[in-house]
Amino acid sequence: DATNNGIIDTIGTVPPGSGGTFSSGNFTWAIPQRYRESSGSGTGHEYSIGTHTQDMTDATGEEVTEKEGAVGTPRTP
Repeated sequence: DATNNGIIDTIGTVPPGSGGTFSSGNFTWAIPQRYRESSGSGTGHEYSIGTHTQDMTDATGEEVTEKEGAVGTPRTP
């Protein structure tokens, strides 16, 4: 909601997940952090960049997600 209550990051797939061919790799996403004046007009002001990183460790599909310094536990699909 407007006060950021109840936010749950549901990145990834819910077990049992999705099948597929997996291999080692990583993805980094630079997410602009912005705010707008109380009028709500305009594109806002960027005050930082939040970095989201996802690393797939091997062919099992095990991955670890890191966002803004928080690190998830390894999980597989």
